[in-house]
Amino acid sequence: LLQGGAKCATQGNDVHPCGDLVQFKSGNFSVAIKIPKAGITFQGTGLKSTTLVRDGNKRTFEGISASAVQQIQGITITNIGIDGANTTTISHIDRTNPADCIFFNGTSSVRIYNIYMNDCVGNGIYLERAWDSRIFDNQINGNNGNQTRLQAALKIVSGPIDNSNVIEITNNRFERAGATDIMIIGNKDGTNAHAAYQMNIIGNKFEEHNNAGQRQPLWLIMLNNTRFSTI
Repeated sequence: LLQGGAKCATQGNDVHPCGDLVQFKSGNFSVAIKIPKAGITFQGTGLKSTTLVRDGNKRTFEGISASAVQQIQGITITNIGIDGANTTTISHIDRTNPADCIFFNGTSSVRIYNIYMNDCVGNGIYLERAWDSRIFDNQINGNNGNQTRLQAALKIVSGPIDNSNVIEITNNRFERAGATDIMIIGNKDGTNAHAAYQMNIIGNKFEEHNNAGQRQPLWLIMLNNTRFSTI
């Protein structure tokens, strides 16, 4: 599964403390990776030569900071295909499974680029209380998100603890999504309002959707309870 001297993971297991580079070989691998610390790069051999397939109902990548401090920072995911179908056969997609493919909560300086993502029928990429991060040059292609569950190909929320801010979303291709392409929501917890702001969405392509078996010209950006957002 891994090459380049990385010793921190084996197929199907969580990542344990390791060096700064986790490099995947070419091939298809069923994985569920829990990111344990800051400063790790996950790198494949190419967005269509290394494919990480969702392991059951688990998230493919999960990074969660236990406290209000952004403990999980400086994470890079690149040159990887992510298949949320729970199988390599697209006709057998488990559409009832709400697991997200990439999930970050309490992070900063995350970079996700040059990935090919399909069939993530939870959120494709979910960011909560995320700061100073970049999502660029990706192909978000096919059946990502779930309109009924308000899940999107890319969903960014502030969360009940803190804001999400300074997120750059550039030069991505969103195509044939099963729901909203990009959803950005600022939440309010009692008297505490936490915003999602300074969202820079530039140069992305939004193309045909799959909805109830029909392709429709539906590409949406939802901005609720946000401030100082720019498109």
